[in-house]
Amino acid sequence: IERHINNYQSGIACGNKSKDEGCGHLRMNNISRDFKLDLSLLWRIPHSVINKNLDHYSIKKDDILFNNTNSPELVGKSCIIDSENQEPFIFSNHLTRIRTKNTLNPYYLLHWIHILWLKRYFENNCTIWNNQAAIRVEDKLFQLHIPLPPTLDDQIRIANELERKMTEVEKMRQSALRQKEAISSMQGAVLREAFPWKDGDKLPDGWEWEKLGEIAILKNGINFNSSNVGSGVLTLDVFNMF
Repeated sequence: IERHINNYQSGIACGNKSKDEGCGHLRMNNISRDFKLDLSLLWRIPHSVINKNLDHYSIKKDDILFNNTNSPELVGKSCIIDSENQEPFIFSNHLTRIRTKNTLNPYYLLHWIHILWLKRYFENNCTIWNNQAAIRVEDKLFQLHIPLPPTLDDQIRIANELERKMTEVEKMRQSALRQKEAISSMQGAVLREAFPWKDGDKLPDGWEWEKLGEIAILKNGINFNSSNVGSGVLTLDVFNMF
């Protein structure tokens, strides 16, 4: 991949931040797990910091932002700047800006990075300390071989088709989540229909409210300091309940 990279740049750290004032400072949370730019929570830093570093740390359309530092399972997630920004942004030192040469379409590269992330390549090849992980693009990404079709037009066509299909997959995922929420609500509705909800609710003829402790034997379990998978008495724990 390295021979197709025009330049790359790690971002800048800034502890002086605000949600309301200053210029946008893209951080780890601004890259979603589905490899999209997420501006729902945008931290801002003083204009003085931006003015001093704008040329060096600016981002523009078709730049890839690679998350070089995060938790092990999230390191390597990336996004692309797919439009011209209405305001100048710079990016944190937890991100690396990647600009490709005209021999490698950035959207094609982004999908290839996404494949590597889904295969947990970055998680398995990162450096970990204190629950944080880091990876150097020049060592763990740029040295890889990427399969390239014959022409740049082919790369663009493949990238566009992948984007179309990924959009359809996201629609199906959202639909499945809505169905899951509806099913979960149905479970509660079925149970509430079978049982009165609380003391004071009207009971069917012949029913009575009873204290559970007066009609059932309640017993706590025992805490074991050791366990054996292969032998001994079967012990039920919290993970045995779904």
